[in-house]
Amino acid sequence: MKHLTNTKSKVTRDTENKSEIAIKPLINQIGFRQHHIIQPPTAKINLNHSLQKIKDSQEQNNLVDTLEDKLPNLEEFVEKGDESIENELIKLEIKPSNAFELIQLTNEEITSKQVETYQTSNKKKDLKEILIKNNNEIVLESQTQNDDQIEDIDQYEKEHFLMRYEPKIIKEIYYTLFKSEKDLQIEPDLLQKQLHISANTRSVLLDWLFLVSQDEFATTIETYLLTVATFDDFISHKTTIPKSEVQLVGVACLHLCIKFQEIKYSNVDAFIIISRGAYTKSQLLEMERIICKTIDFRFVRPLSIDFLRRFNKAAKANETEHTLGKYLILIATLDQTMIQYLPSQIAAAAVYFQRRINNTIPYWDKTLIKYSTYNEKDILPIAQLMRTLYLFQQTEKNPFKEIFKLFSNIGNHTVSQIPFIPEF
Repeated sequence: MKHLTNTKSKVTRDTENKSEIAIKPLINQIGFRQHHIIQPPTAKINLNHSLQKIKDSQEQNNLVDTLEDKLPNLEEFVEKGDESIENELIKLEIKPSNAFELIQLTNEEITSKQVETYQTSNKKKDLKEILIKNNNEIVLESQTQNDDQIEDIDQYEKEHFLMRYEPKIIKEIYYTLFKSEKDLQIEPDLLQKQLHISANTRSVLLDWLFLVSQDEFATTIETYLLTVATFDDFISHKTTIPKSEVQLVGVACLHLCIKFQEIKYSNVDAFIIISRGAYTKSQLLEMERIICKTIDFRFVRPLSIDFLRRFNKAAKANETEHTLGKYLILIATLDQTMIQYLPSQIAAAAVYFQRRINNTIPYWDKTLIKYSTYNEKDILPIAQLMRTLYLFQQTEKNPFKEIFKLFSNIGNHTVSQIPFIPEF
């Protein structure tokens, strides 16, 4: 019995292969030979194998005794050659490609398979209760997320004949985005360090920049969000910007981001016109040079819209829900308290917000936990703040109406005018 080693895994139902026993998730898994044991990709062994073997020797002895009761010929079975084991596995209706696994069954399945598989007279012993004792040293993602409840949102790409992108690549891209947003996070107290730029001044400027970006240049959401990030990044390094130059900085940031993000480039004279001749062309270009040098040309950065698209795909959001999510991440740019949060957190909170008001149960499922990396408790405070911002946008006291107006039209499903937002 020295070849027995305990691991923990999950075996899923193979509907196309009738020879594989269908089971329910996670009781235990027993491998026959040490060099045959297959650890699933999500398994992480917490202890060194040799230390674990010593520590768990008593538990493994109990496990062996239990299996001997269930399989009287187990020792003879283990000592057979690999080919003989494979043949025996086929007889037991276990798929040989599972690397000589003993598939565990739930109580109900044990009863139904006892005669043909285990040939035991002890029908009352609860295998699950004994095997669960050996699960403490293995940590699986499935301990908190049951894999059969987590959807592979890239499955379509795997099956689609055009194969628009390799799913492995998109996972690597988002791994990089999650890492980069932390490296590029802007200091949340940037306005406290400013001598002349207040929270209200920033909100007025951003509201106006959104207006001209849409009406004058018809830019994408990415361009506006990048403009906001560039402006915040710049003023976090420059604390003595005069009030008379705040608009110049904003226009220069917008001009730079349009050149970086958009396909169609607008002439620099158009930016002089929208600022009503308050600055010359040379002043604008000089400010752009200062901005690029100050932020070290950091124009490639994760944006909340990048995460929103991914999370909404995991949430199976429709067009109206996605539009609401875009509205939420846009109005979040106007509030200074949202600066402290990462773009992915803002996007996740927007998805949670739209699921709460639509009463989508569960509000935050395991698929969203996997792809967003956040639990419900992580994003609930941000979503509650978003609710406050959303309701404030609908009031007459709100001086920043440009985003609200754009999303009040039918083309955007009037998502800014939802009459009732329940508390959560």
